[in-house]
Amino acid sequence: MLSTHLTVFTSQAVREQHETHGSGTESPLAGASHSASVASANTTAAPALQTSCGKDAKVLTNVQTSYSDGAEIRINPASRSEHDMNTRQLALEQTKAARKVFYSPGEAAQRQLSGAAKKLVELMDNMETVGMKRALSARLTGPEGLLKGQSFEDVRNALSRVDQSTNATANDRTATIEIMGTIGSLFVDSNAITRMQPGSEKHVAALVEHLKDNIPNLSESSVKEMKALGGSKAVGPLKSEQRARPSNVPLMRTGLHDLGSEADKQLGISKKDTLNSISWQLATIDKSRVKDTTEPLSGHMSGSSSEALVVFDALMGDEKPYISAYEKTKQEVSQNPSFVQKTAYHDKNIAEDKSARLALTTGYLVATGFHSAVEVAETALKYSGQNPRDVAYSSTQDAANWIGEGGATAMMKELFESHTATKPSVLSAGTRDKAHESTLWSAKHFDTL
Repeated sequence: MLSTHLTVFTSQAVREQHETHGSGTESPLAGASHSASVASANTTAAPALQTSCGKDAKVLTNVQTSYSDGAEIRINPASRSEHDMNTRQLALEQTKAARKVFYSPGEAAQRQLSGAAKKLVELMDNMETVGMKRALSARLTGPEGLLKGQSFEDVRNALSRVDQSTNATANDRTATIEIMGTIGSLFVDSNAITRMQPGSEKHVAALVEHLKDNIPNLSESSVKEMKALGGSKAVGPLKSEQRARPSNVPLMRTGLHDLGSEADKQLGISKKDTLNSISWQLATIDKSRVKDTTEPLSGHMSGSSSEALVVFDALMGDEKPYISAYEKTKQEVSQNPSFVQKTAYHDKNIAEDKSARLALTTGYLVATGFHSAVEVAETALKYSGQNPRDVAYSSTQDAANWIGEGGATAMMKELFESHTATKPSVLSAGTRDKAHESTLWSAKHFDTL
């Protein structure tokens, strides 16, 4: 049962479904100011969960028998979309919303991308060797990357177009996020690049030192703090046990559950303007997890967005990259144990920019299909100053145990749409019926680093 100290804020879709429950009226991620109302688990959150789980019972029974003959321990999570139209619709909804952020970014998203790209261009231009530039661009230009077959000069040109906001393409914008993710991963595990470029150890070591010297707020200690709060092990405690890589052969895919082309068609995107396909090794997940989760799964719970966000924040001058809102919450709690966070990111003056960074980094993972909404939900909420751990689910559970029946799609889709240049679309009936309440937690339940 959820804690009775939850403070509930709902997306538009959820408000329509639960308007009689007296919920709040704002999203917990989009940077808006909230008026809090404390909800009892017996009156607001629990009935929604119980109703949705009841609706899914027959569907999940059918899915279980259609995946395999029962001999497999882990399965391709995308296969659920082939058997369950609810999951497929959720995957399509979030794919469309995430890709649209890069096709038609809103003003704040463009401003944040431009600011980060400007710093990244400067970083590249100041690198002493071509080897360093190639190492930074390796994930993008390698055989599995978004810009496969291109050069580091092409990467630099893409960043420059985003910096100047002239003729920038969706691929240029996603490349900007990928570069920040690469930098974050280098601080987490420098072998992430050397495995792709054998013999590049010297260049990677020089690159890391260059980054340390030229991004003042990015350090080993700041990355350590990020990992403790939003790293892969923090948000997916059973990930290593429940996920496997059955083959090292990369598979080319376009969007979540390979629905990117269909999403682009529905969005009216011409083929010449679509996001490139990306290849990666298939991740299989325990069959029971896939069976019990209506939300689409892809690679299990992800810390990748937090790796990009810690760099994004540092480039934009945040002295406490990724963890600043969470640290502010802890400070408030130390002074007032009954404190309840009423504004995402705590500061209205920076909320829109922070929210844009979050939409871009999580949106990149969903748009390309690396991860799904439920897999990035916990890192997103923690970035805004919230923490569901030990409140909404136990230390061995993850976001799929809490908002795995449609709530993650509703929450993340609303975030993505708040940072597109066009008016947000209404969630389809199928998504709306599955939507759960997204939640902003009482700060006294926050854990400590």
